[in-house]
Amino acid sequence: MLLAFARGLSVKEAAMAIGVSVPTLRKHYFAEVAKRAAARLRMEMTQLARLNSAAQGGNVAAEKELLKRLDKAALADLSDRVAHRDHAPKAKVEKLGKKAAAKDAAGQVGGKFAPPAAPRLIN
Repeated sequence: MLLAFARGLSVKEAAMAIGVSVPTLRKHYFAEVAKRAAARLRMEMTQLARLNSAAQGGNVAAEKELLKRLDKAALADLSDRVAHRDHAPKAKVEKLGKKAAAKDAAGQVGGKFAPPAAPRLIN
């Protein structure tokens, strides 16, 4: 199951792979479904660790593959940062309740029904 998510399968594809329906998958394997992003990351880290061990042992092909994968990850990270640079985090707008919204709307009334201006103090 975790290997299906580590491979990048959707919930529907994973359910078909093990021969159950999507609701059954969600019911019985909810924790695994929730951990699918972590499963992929763990699998990648395991592969990188194995490549690193082989490269330290003198395997030149493993060293080249390790560098290739690290470059690919760095490029993907850069791509994500560039894609999201124009999107500043949105300010959280607090949603008002009915009474607070009505009070706020009443304070913004203008024209004939606007509240009178505060009296000026004369010295």
